[in-house]
Amino acid sequence: EVSKKDLEFISKKYPDMKQMAEESLKDYNNIIKELKLCKDHDEVEQLLFKFSKETSNTAKNGYLSELQSKIKATIMEEMIKSSKNIKSELDNAEKIALKIVKGEEITSNQENFLKQKYPHIKQMSQQTLKYINDLKIDLKNCKTQQEREQLLSKEIKNLDSKKNTLSKTEIKFKMAGIEQVQKFLNNNKKDNEKLRLIALKIIKNKTLTKSEEKFISEKYPNLKEEIREYEYLKESFK
Repeated sequence: EVSKKDLEFISKKYPDMKQMAEESLKDYNNIIKELKLCKDHDEVEQLLFKFSKETSNTAKNGYLSELQSKIKATIMEEMIKSSKNIKSELDNAEKIALKIVKGEEITSNQENFLKQKYPHIKQMSQQTLKYINDLKIDLKNCKTQQEREQLLSKEIKNLDSKKNTLSKTEIKFKMAGIEQVQKFLNNNKKDNEKLRLIALKIIKNKTLTKSEEKFISEKYPNLKEEIREYEYLKESFK
């Protein structure tokens, strides 16, 4: 803040300097607005670089006085401070959105924060969820494990080839999505093997453990009935 006395002093004796400072303040506020509209770290860095380059070129061409150069330098310092806060907020928004992608719960405050300040990041997380579900459907339609692994490998290569066209945030979200799909595949593979062993125990009339009973009651409640339908095969074989 500027005291009333100082403001009167500069207004009377150096009105041109006051005008210069006020114009610079407008420039600064406009740049801060632009910074707040940045969607990721890359855009923040590009804006800082653009301002720095423009200031440097103007100074080299002799269009800036010593005072103007000092003011521009001060603006740059303030921009860097503001950019750190904005980057920190972006990081926080990405962390919350990644929780959504991973199927983790978020608080109502986090939900409102994304909705109000970073709707584009929230939308990106929702698009990634759709991407995950579509990929899971494609994997389920594969006939063998080898086909599934090939499809997933192809998807990773395809994403890698788009690194220059997609933002770092989009790449980060899609990679997190692929990780979720890989976990789904691994869990599915383990479940299938566990199911096979339990089915063999049922066929051989062996007693299931409590954890095995819980597993089939939660995931395959009709397993015992389905196996009984094929009991006649045992008799036919005998």
